[in-house]
Amino acid sequence: MTAGGETPTVAGLLKGKFARERAGALRSFWLSEQDRLLGAGVPGDEVAVHLAKLMDEIIRTLCEDVSDDFAVMAVGGYGQGRLAPFSDIDLLILTPNDQQEGAAPDFIYTLWDMGVVPAQAIHTVQSAIAAAVEELDTRTSFLDARPVCGNESLMREFHAAYEELRKRTIPEYFQAKLEEQRLRHEDADNSTYAIEPDVKRGRGGVRDLQTLFWLGRYLEGQDNFSLSTILAPREIRRIGKLEEFFWSVRVHLHKVAGRGDDKLYFPLQRDIATRLGFYENDHASKVDRFMRYYFLAAQETSRLTGVAIRRLERRALGDGKLPKGKSVDSHPGIVAVKGRAAFAKEITNPDALNCLELFHACGLLGLPIHFEAFTAVARASRRFTFRGLQTRQITDRFTDILRDSAKLEPVLRQMAETGFLGRMLPAFGGIVGRAEHGLFRRFTLDDHVLRSISVLDRICADDGEFSGTVFLDRAREFRPTLVFALLIQEMPAAMVRPSVQRIRRRITQRVGFILDDKEAAKLIAFAILNRSLLVRTATRREVAAPEMLEGVATTIGTVDRLAFLSLFTLCRQYEAGVGSWEEYSHRDVRLLVQLLNIQITGGSTAVSLFLNGRSQGLRDQVAAKVGSGRMAAFDALVEAAGPAFWTSADVPAATRLAALMAEPGPEEAGRSAVYADEEGFLNIIVYSEDRLTLFAECAGLAAMRGGSVFGARGYAFVHQGQHRGVILMQIQRAGTPPEPFDPADIESLGIAEDFDAIAQGHPPKISLPPPSVRDRRHVFEVEPSIRMDKDASNDALVVEVEARDRPGLLYLLVSHLSEIGVDTSYALVATYGHRAVDTFYLRDYPGYKIEDPRRIEVIRRQIMRALSDDAADSALIRTGA
Repeated sequence: MTAGGETPTVAGLLKGKFARERAGALRSFWLSEQDRLLGAGVPGDEVAVHLAKLMDEIIRTLCEDVSDDFAVMAVGGYGQGRLAPFSDIDLLILTPNDQQEGAAPDFIYTLWDMGVVPAQAIHTVQSAIAAAVEELDTRTSFLDARPVCGNESLMREFHAAYEELRKRTIPEYFQAKLEEQRLRHEDADNSTYAIEPDVKRGRGGVRDLQTLFWLGRYLEGQDNFSLSTILAPREIRRIGKLEEFFWSVRVHLHKVAGRGDDKLYFPLQRDIATRLGFYENDHASKVDRFMRYYFLAAQETSRLTGVAIRRLERRALGDGKLPKGKSVDSHPGIVAVKGRAAFAKEITNPDALNCLELFHACGLLGLPIHFEAFTAVARASRRFTFRGLQTRQITDRFTDILRDSAKLEPVLRQMAETGFLGRMLPAFGGIVGRAEHGLFRRFTLDDHVLRSISVLDRICADDGEFSGTVFLDRAREFRPTLVFALLIQEMPAAMVRPSVQRIRRRITQRVGFILDDKEAAKLIAFAILNRSLLVRTATRREVAAPEMLEGVATTIGTVDRLAFLSLFTLCRQYEAGVGSWEEYSHRDVRLLVQLLNIQITGGSTAVSLFLNGRSQGLRDQVAAKVGSGRMAAFDALVEAAGPAFWTSADVPAATRLAALMAEPGPEEAGRSAVYADEEGFLNIIVYSEDRLTLFAECAGLAAMRGGSVFGARGYAFVHQGQHRGVILMQIQRAGTPPEPFDPADIESLGIAEDFDAIAQGHPPKISLPPPSVRDRRHVFEVEPSIRMDKDASNDALVVEVEARDRPGLLYLLVSHLSEIGVDTSYALVATYGHRAVDTFYLRDYPGYKIEDPRRIEVIRRQIMRALSDDAADSALIRTGA
């Protein structure tokens, strides 16, 4: 009996049916059983067990007339007695002699016809054991071998031969399997917190649980292993709950995806959360609550299996006893055991100071924590409270760890995984397992915090990775304060109703006490409250604009604050997610910090002198390559654009542009250049007669050719009495994440010819493509936002548009603006996964600043039209001036 009633027998189902009808009947029955069980709310691990038993019955029925000719054994995942809806049916088919080896029995074809995927290995007993000797995966798969039907003597012979192999290869198998696990974890970035996790192979997932049981059964024998020999009853019960949860996720994932894919992609997370009974509340959506539970479960799985596997390893490769440790100098109660830090034998129930001594020894000596000590700290941490940890002795030892550790990230990660760090800093504990549901982040918030501290470790190592970055020499000076700022950088996400006053007060009170320095706490509060200031400004504003520089410099105030904020920004952004810190971002932020430093110390006059000198130096580099006599048109452009031109155009692009503008021919003739650079961007340069639709034409063509605009700049100027326009654009292939363009695409897709046509005033008709199958941006919702600032620029209305990114978004926006006579003189494109933030410097054609509130309202409405769902279908470009 199972949930939903009694299951009919397979034999009864197939009775009287012809061979060709059997597969169809079995397929319908197989799918209906899945729907019945999942619809009845049966736990996922029970569903998996039932499906495995049902497959046993199907195979036995199909083989009942030839059961003595061969032996059928379930191996691999099927051998463990569990099947997800689209799991492979792993089979070992034993034959009595070599003549039959390799010939698939008839029932295999019936399985194929019913829509499942049999993965059969056909062997004699001798060839099966030989294959197990050669291949680790085969040996592991055969470890789970269990009888399904057929010749029992062959199965007994196989088990006896495999048992002999197991007994003589235990150390070899352990070492190979542990190395396999290490490499698998490396493939997952050694993180349990990838926000699109692999339920099966990811760290802390099903494969880690399977590895524990494989190692235990290989050590003790298939029928002799019990978790009770290595784990406490409470831990065994917890592993059972974790197995149930992950199998529930996996079973429903297969059903929702309609295939045997174990990757928990964003489009599937909402359906899985609903199927597993997660609901929304005032603080989080059902997806957020489900994924947080998933990450915490993965973390606990990683911890429990890690401890259990280390204990098995000690028994398999050693004498089963914990070696005597060597005392660690100046750390009472701490010993070193085989390169790991552990508690001395007399410490059986560590207090908070014992735990901090352990972490301090790890940081000072570069040692990992011994797995027994790790378990002891994890148990002890459950007793600790934030208030109980707020003593001068405890906080001083905590700051010693931050000051003395050679590398902080490994120590803090172990503190986090034991739960101690979350108790010490509730601002960190409140974000454990939380994720931003979107494409911009690759990891959960707490994992991102620890990775940002890894960046600080690399900065302090001074190995040249961040050469050219401003204020690197002050990283060591700021290190303890920076670490605190990075640890609590996501504090607003852990607060129910965050406000500037509450965040500032909490940091000043709590962090100020731990650091025993109120001024350092104020600096941390400033950095967290302005954590996006530098990146937002560099990617959304013209960084050389005097009004903008003055405003940001006033907000920051001092060089010390600027230095601290710039280092904090670098660590925070460097590994946040796809596109969070490209070379372009690094370049723009670096220049902004340099200009702000000059603005704070020398004022606007010093900034102007610096920019003029910088522009002249870069112009001279271009002239040296193009020739001074061929720079007239280019100089007219740079004079009109001002220093802002050099904040976006590098010397290679400027050189190509200058050469393009100096080509012989009629002045009114347009020209273009298309080339791929080393970073995989397709660079577009268009020099043409100026017209309202020029920018839109280029953006639309890029989208039509499968491109996603990474950066775009438009300039208008007058040369020899003619209005000219220049477009500089970098595009990638649309996708998630975007892919590089192949240089061969320039010719095969006709991209160069199309942009030549635009430059000459004959643009092709724009037809926006639908999202590609690899483009997952449409899964997310972003509430459109429009911000307008008529005071941010002396000669333009600055408009910032935030919306869900999609094919041709920039084209839709610019073409709609051109319809009402608005000219885009300058545009910056920033993309954060599925979220696009485009900034436009707008003028009324042919160059008047927009200040009339009524005109501004018309522009706002037109932008909202461009963002509407049917804009892509209705937008038609108007060509001509």
